[in-house]
Order: sequence, then structure tokens, then C-alpha cells
Amino acid sequence: MIFVLPLLLGRINNVFTEQTYYTLRIAENPFIKFDQFSYGGRPHVFSAWPVIINLFSRALNLSIQTSAVILSVILGTASIILFYLILRKFVNSIISLLSVLILVFSPSYIYSFVTLNDFSFVAFFMLLIIIFMLKDNNIAILFLSFISLFGIIHIIVASLLLIIYSLWRKENKWLLVLPFFFISVIIYLFIYGLPELLWYNVAENKVLINLISDFGSFGLSLFTLILSFFGLLLLWEKKYKNMPIYLSIIFLLVMMNFSVNIILYLGFFLSFIAALGIVRIVDTDWKIKIIRNSIFSILILGIFLSFFIFFDNFYTQEQNSNVIESLKFLDSQTTNNDVVFTHYSKGHSLAYFGEVKNVMDQNFIFAPNLNERFSDSQDFLYTRDLNKSVEIVNKYNINYIWMSKELKDELWDEENEGLQFLLEYSKKFKKIYNQNNMEIWRVED
Repeated sequence: MIFVLPLLLGRINNVFTEQTYYTLRIAENPFIKFDQFSYGGRPHVFSAWPVIINLFSRALNLSIQTSAVILSVILGTASIILFYLILRKFVNSIISLLSVLILVFSPSYIYSFVTLNDFSFVAFFMLLIIIFMLKDNNIAILFLSFISLFGIIHIIVASLLLIIYSLWRKENKWLLVLPFFFISVIIYLFIYGLPELLWYNVAENKVLINLISDFGSFGLSLFTLILSFFGLLLLWEKKYKNMPIYLSIIFLLVMMNFSVNIILYLGFFLSFIAALGIVRIVDTDWKIKIIRNSIFSILILGIFLSFFIFFDNFYTQEQNSNVIESLKFLDSQTTNNDVVFTHYSKGHSLAYFGEVKNVMDQNFIFAPNLNERFSDSQDFLYTRDLNKSVEIVNKYNINYIWMSKELKDELWDEENEGLQFLLEYSKKFKKIYNQNNMEIWRVED
């Protein structure tokens, strides 16, 4: 019950995020070829995760939202069990249980299995595959091939981790799936073209900030990372025999530059290493026992403190009835062809509740003109030049602008800075909604 508690708390609070809204929207019709709302309309990049939610919903005869919630709890619980079973193949039950305990109270685990993130299913699936590989069951090869249905990021991660694992265990037969992975990547590139990397300085690209939850992300506790340092010291006693673990961690840190959700995979590794760190601290022959006990207590309490701080911040975020009410008002004023501008971090909410096109959202992979759209969005937010603003409005056929107090506080330091100045003093924009710190502006002809 302790291990499942974080998941249950998340479900009781019924927390949804931008990623959740995107997943729920696509799950309603998972085989669409064109997403009419994202980036003003773009080819939809297929993923099997919304399909699984849709099928689960049909099987239980429940709504998409309810089915997704039930499925996330099942996957989170199953992943805990599989993680423990895998660890028991290599270490004792105490270290295994400590690893699981650290994992379930890590913000990365909570975020992934509460927000209907596709990484949650793939993580569960990969853990299941490892179980079959440890049992030398060839069905693992068949299951590995299914990872290609979840997107190019998952293919790359699975390929590199598979290579590391196979070389470590000297079991080359698992590498037979690599040609299939290669063909899958070629197919993705052929259909959607080369993905454009976002070169601008955005929170999603900051590895250090996203790695540590205490900096406001859904990463890992700083205290977990400190314990991981002690754990690495224990691993280093065998020098290069633990090279697969070192390589996996380095690779996942690099991949976080392309997808912040990689932190979930990294969380499994570092939870285990942090558990080893506890063993290292306890087993070390300290001259003054009270120092050892103090360090140990501070680090353990710090992990739980970080969890509760994250839990409180995460479940009191702005996505509430006032936001939803404003977006439903927007839906009543617009058609599916209207384009609404807001910060890209709220783009999925616009599409889900407002059923309107956004200029940009957080779905960066294979996004059209990604860097150009981001640059124009920044110019639109921070310019006080009306001509420049109108030029961007015409370029993206923007009909409405949605803003909230939280967004305004994050984007601007002064009340009349950038777009705020133009909205207040230009006749080009007319305020049509102003309730509960939510504002909607219509672009006038």
C-alpha cells in the first residue's frame, strides 16, 4: 500500500497536465492521419499509446478519461512489481525494496504514471521484456519489435540500451531486432521527414533543471542524487565491471536533451544506485556514529520532503475549473478553423477544451517550422511594435489570444511589457472575456 500510495493520491486528486490533454484528445480517434489543431494543422505522428487507451476503453465500456486513469494505475503498480523482480535477480531483497521505495516517491515516477504519459506504458513494456530476456525467452524479441509503434525516441532508447545489455550479458541474439528498429526509423523519417531540433533556450532542453525536481521540474530529488553519488562509489569498487550502468546513465542524460520524459528511464537506474548509496553509508565504518546517522537521516527525510513539496506544487497548479471555464467559453465563440495564440505550454489545453488551432504546443517532435514558430511566438509576446505584431497575426491567421494571470506572471516582469501593452492600448485587440484571472482577446479586422 505504501508503494501504491503516490499513484492513488494522484488519481484521487484527478490531476491532468498538457500531455494528458493531448493523449486524451488523440485517444478519441487514435488513427487520424492529420491533427487539425496542433501547430495550426499538421500530420499526426502515430503512437500506439492512444490506441491502447481507446481499446481499453471499448473493452471496459468506460469513457476514455476513466479508462486512461485506471490503466495508468495498473501500469504504475505493475512496473513497481517488475522492477522489484528484476532487481532480485542481481541483489538482495533489502536493496530491491529500498530501490522501489525511492522510485515510487520520485517526482519522475509520479508524473509519468499519473499524467497518462506514453513513457509510462513503454517503461512498463521494457521492464516486461527484460523479465523475458532474463528467462531467456525468445518472446522478448517479438515484444521488442512492438516498441517501434511508440515513436522514434523510444526506438533510439531501446536500441542503445539493448546494445549495452547484450554486450554486458554476451547474449547477441537479442540484437536481431536492431534491423527492424532501423527500418522503422527509416519509415518514420520517410513519412514525416527529418525532425527539426529546437535550438532555443526552453525549459524542456535544460538537462540540469529537469534532472532535479527541487528546481521545479518533475525530475529526481536532490537527496536521491546525493545518495546516488555514494552508490556510485560502491559500484566503482569493482571499477569497470559496472560499465553498462555508467554507459546507460550517460546515454540517458544525453537523450534528455531531446525529450525531458527520458528522466523516467533514468529514474529506475538512479533509484537503484541511491539504494546502494544507503548501503554504503550504513556499512561504512564511521568513527563518530552520530555523524553517520545524521547524514543518513537527512538524506532519507529529504527524499520524502522533496516528494511532498512536489506533490503539493503539482496538485495545486493552475489547471482548474476557472481555466476550463474560460476555454469552454472560447469554444462557444470560435469554430474549428479559428487559430488561438497562447504560450506553447498551454497549447494542448486550447486544442482539447477550446477545440481550436494553436500556433504551437509542446509536441515538438516532427513539428512544422519549429524554430521559426518559436521565434515568431517570442517576438509576438515581447514586442511593443504594432506593425510587427500585426505581421505575425497575419502570418499565422491568429483570431484570438488567451492569457491567464499565471502565464502573465511567468512571461513578463512589468504590467505593460510586450504584448500586454498592445492588448491594452491598441484597437487591434478587443477583450471579450475577463473572469477569474483569465483573459480572452479577439483580433479585430
